[in-house]
Amino acid sequence: MRGDEGREIAGFLIESEIGRGGMGVVYLAHQTYPERKVALKLLSPDLAADPAFRERFVHESNAAASTEHPNIVPVYGAGEADGQLYLAMRFIEGTDLGSLLVREGALPADRAGRICAEIADALDAAHDRGLIHRDVKPGNILLDARDRAYLTDFGLIRRTHLHTDITKTGQFMGTVDYCAPEQIKGGEIDGRADVYSLGCVLFECLTGAPPFRKDTEVATIYAHLEEDVPKATSKRPGISPLLNSVVTKAMAKRPEDRFATAGEMAEALRAHPSAKAPPRQRWFAWVAVAAIVAAAVIVGLTRVGNDEAPMNPPGPTTTGNTIPVGSLVQLDAEDGQIVSTTPGIAPQGLGGLPEVEAGEGALWLSVSGTLVQVDPAEPSSSELVSLGPPFGSPSLTLAEQIVWAASSTGVARVAASDLRILREIELVEPPAVADIHLTAGGGYVWAVVGDGTLTRIDPRTAKVTRTVDVGQGATGIDAGFDKVWVADDLTGTITPVDPESMDVGQPIEVSGGIDDIEAGARAVWSLDTVAGVVVPIDPSTRDADAPVRVGVRPTDLASGFDSLWVANSDDGTISKVNPVTGNVTTLDVGAPVGAIAVDERNRVIWAVVAVTRA
Repeated sequence: MRGDEGREIAGFLIESEIGRGGMGVVYLAHQTYPERKVALKLLSPDLAADPAFRERFVHESNAAASTEHPNIVPVYGAGEADGQLYLAMRFIEGTDLGSLLVREGALPADRAGRICAEIADALDAAHDRGLIHRDVKPGNILLDARDRAYLTDFGLIRRTHLHTDITKTGQFMGTVDYCAPEQIKGGEIDGRADVYSLGCVLFECLTGAPPFRKDTEVATIYAHLEEDVPKATSKRPGISPLLNSVVTKAMAKRPEDRFATAGEMAEALRAHPSAKAPPRQRWFAWVAVAAIVAAAVIVGLTRVGNDEAPMNPPGPTTTGNTIPVGSLVQLDAEDGQIVSTTPGIAPQGLGGLPEVEAGEGALWLSVSGTLVQVDPAEPSSSELVSLGPPFGSPSLTLAEQIVWAASSTGVARVAASDLRILREIELVEPPAVADIHLTAGGGYVWAVVGDGTLTRIDPRTAKVTRTVDVGQGATGIDAGFDKVWVADDLTGTITPVDPESMDVGQPIEVSGGIDDIEAGARAVWSLDTVAGVVVPIDPSTRDADAPVRVGVRPTDLASGFDSLWVANSDDGTISKVNPVTGNVTTLDVGAPVGAIAVDERNRVIWAVVAVTRA
């Protein structure tokens, strides 16, 4: 496996080795499209030579790619290339828990409990999708620079409903120090086997050594099968009885005596006093739950589909065309043809035009104080989350598998995996309200309030790291070309901000209105709705080029596939702008387009039908 530096496999250029284990070697690699660094695992040739293992690995690694959670390392792809099995994952800068334990020994109880609670959350999400990890151990738990825990290496997972002939490879699935008794016996297993393994990891975090460390593997296996679970307190006095009881229950010999789910184990760990959420976080959670319940009572539903009524207020529900207001239209990015039309997806109300984003395995719409999650494979399948009063901009962005949505007083956070409402980040003190715009870039989430206050948020900790004043009346924001760009329609300027130093650059004057901006497709683009034009700005020289005329009453911008895409309301079209030639191609939707999103993963354009005025 040596000498792979400089080799390209399945579009990944290997740069350097970062880890080596029994199943293969992990490299730091560069992916050219989309451009990013990845952790590329190349499996040992003897494993790739086993047809049964190869079949199971390809099936299950790609299944893992569809499992999204803030504490699961995203899988970008897996397969076979030139006879080599590979697994491409997000590159996490930091260390793994195994290396940390070797260096530092036993961890403080609160840190051990928090790390294992995060991994229990990740396992719970995987188990909900019918996936079992089968090899939970410290070496498969990564910690980033902020000590956030990630579960990785899904090469050993399997779906619970897969035929057993795919999983019978002759390989021992797991690591003996952390292996559940039923897994050792070769019996049927479920998510409780992962709970047992995580109990072993928790024991090691608390004491500095695995629970059954013996001189031989045979003795270790026997201990898992026959010996009582050792008390963590006997190895390290001072450990709370609560944490000791979590270990004991998680490591029960019989699966039915353990926590029924990894989620239950996470709850038990968070019952430890040092792991409790602060009072404000719990208060917001109750308010959020109350809001969702109230919304469900008012609306009378939690799912929207083709056979259910859209959440439209009294007034026109059609556009004068065959496509009703609130519909979601899917267009092929290559030929511009309409692939599907799904009515009743986007609620219509007082919150103005919707905003739509594609990412984290779903399509997301924010409008009228409501967040809507849409399954791209089945657009009629959607979920609703109430974000509060429909005030101001329905701004939306995605980062770290969290959906960040503007609320009336700050930023609401929703877990993309299960739509749990997380702690809100307050930017203005109630009862004051504000128009807030969001974007993500440079490793941060950015929020700009209408008064010109720009806030930088660490997406992993959800903490505000710095604020700066950028103008008088901020009306838009985007990140790209190593800068954050803030639009100010009152002064007719776009201001660049350095994401690390937060130095505010010289404002760039733009003729006409600035109703939206988009940093992508080789320029920073300014949208003038009234004039029906977009103005490209060179991000290096910061010179504005000649305006490009698009459709009638443009409303929204998006970039992707090396083009700028413009939603046009009054003529029911989408304009595709070539950033090199300035040529415009018109795609006919046949209904007013209020918002668009580019979905490069599925190679489609999503358009939301919405009206801008009566």
